[in-house]
Amino acid sequence: MTCSEATLRGSYLFASNGVNIGGKNGGPFAAAGYDVYDGHGHVRDVVSFSLNGKITQFDHVTGKVTVNADCTATATFSDGTHADLFVAPDGSSVATFSADAGTAAADIEQRVTARRVGN
Repeated sequence: MTCSEATLRGSYLFASNGVNIGGKNGGPFAAAGYDVYDGHGHVRDVVSFSLNGKITQFDHVTGKVTVNADCTATATFSDGTHADLFVAPDGSSVATFSADAGTAAADIEQRVTARRVGN
């Protein structure tokens, strides 16, 4: 099993829910959207979410993803959040886990485009 940034390329749909414990964003949340990975370690998201009942629609976020040969990865997003990723060796899906203290959330992303897409 060998992965790299090139393993993640295309659009992936996701839906997630969880809870933020304490702080200004404390409370339950739900989110749905898509990630577009460029195969070079960059990702852009479009996401709608409810955070403790406050709705945000079609928010745009960018990020940087580092993929390790063992198909584990880390992501850092422009909104300050972080995630641990577990990438299927063929790039067909990604399991994600929120890596921010005080947040409990995980999801599965499924690729919905062919692996090789334009940027």
